[in-house]
Amino acid sequence: MVMIKKKYLIIVPARSGSTQIKNKNLQKINGIPLIDFSINFALKIKLKKEDRVLCVTTNSSKIIKNCKKFKGITLLKRSNKISGKFSRDILYVNHCLNYFGKKRILFKNIMILRPTNPIRTHQMVNKAMKLFEKRNAESLKTLYPTKKTPYKTWILEKNNVMNIVAKCKVLDSHNAPRQILPKTFDQTGTLDILKVNYKAKLKSYSGKKIIGLIISKNESMDIDTREDLYDFKNFLKKN
Repeated sequence: MVMIKKKYLIIVPARSGSTQIKNKNLQKINGIPLIDFSINFALKIKLKKEDRVLCVTTNSSKIIKNCKKFKGITLLKRSNKISGKFSRDILYVNHCLNYFGKKRILFKNIMILRPTNPIRTHQMVNKAMKLFEKRNAESLKTLYPTKKTPYKTWILEKNNVMNIVAKCKVLDSHNAPRQILPKTFDQTGTLDILKVNYKAKLKSYSGKKIIGLIISKNESMDIDTREDLYDFKNFLKKN
């Protein structure tokens, strides 16, 4: 049986069990479930249909039922064992790769679009794909400047011993002006790209050569609280 090779597997991961907002991925904003924004975006990404597969992976029957209205996507049920709040992303990634591998479908790259980061532009995603290929990276992550520098952040060990979280070349960085410290960035869940190179399983989620793409404040929005849902609704009103 011949192996089918495709350029991208686009994964929309949507587990149930959110603690802050019950059924978060199905919360409706202007009558539209939150997960639908990422699926609709994924369907419009500039990739030929024969070059990509779109997959929703979830442990929720409710989410699968909601997503059946979309055509041309794979709905993949995964176990609760790999869907807990402490479960690592590589578990559902390898579950997807194993599923398609059994169908003799392999992928060059994976793109991950989390429903909880619903604001994206096609310009940003196209830029990310071009940068990823140009730099021959193992993974790409989206970034946004940190609000507070990690060079002034501590871990409190036993007996009140303090250890600095991040070190840099600036002497006594914890007492230095913020303006002279290196700029740092938070990783966002807006977009991940991973190199698979037609394997059926990944040993590492990010690999060694990781590159970053700085995105806008809006694109860095992460839906975690009711207030975040309200902010997203306001964003849609203005845009």
